[in-house]
Amino acid sequence: MPEDGTSWCPSAQPDMDEALLFGVLTETPEGSVVGYLDRPVAASEWAKKTAGTLDPTEVFRFAAPCAEDKCMHFNGSECSLAERITQVPVAIRLRVPKCAIRPRCRWWRERGVEACRRCPVIITRDYRPTAAIADASKPPSEEHPPVRP
Repeated sequence: MPEDGTSWCPSAQPDMDEALLFGVLTETPEGSVVGYLDRPVAASEWAKKTAGTLDPTEVFRFAAPCAEDKCMHFNGSECSLAERITQVPVAIRLRVPKCAIRPRCRWWRERGVEACRRCPVIITRDYRPTAAIADASKPPSEEHPPVRP
């Protein structure tokens, strides 16, 4: 990751400029969670080929420089998605996972440890999200009902 002051989105798409693969989804008895790589790797075609017939965002987590005003979750000064996920009452992990993108992560910079505790259960393309995660993932332009468990 470049060492400039750029904030990186931890829920990026693999085709974004400079995208890095930093996590792999793993199934557990409690559901899918992200396992973090020690070092992020360039997303490129590798991730697309490795995912097989699935959308890469169903299997991997990607980071890329925050698109800011080009992103539906950016409110002009910060990531509204990070704000909403920190309000989700999910089973919060007791330990904050080791994460290679944390020093540049927009969610970390804006919401700190509360975002990191929820990050392992955030799946970019999740076809079976909890009601609370589904509500939190809606961009601000859509109506937001109260976050519910």
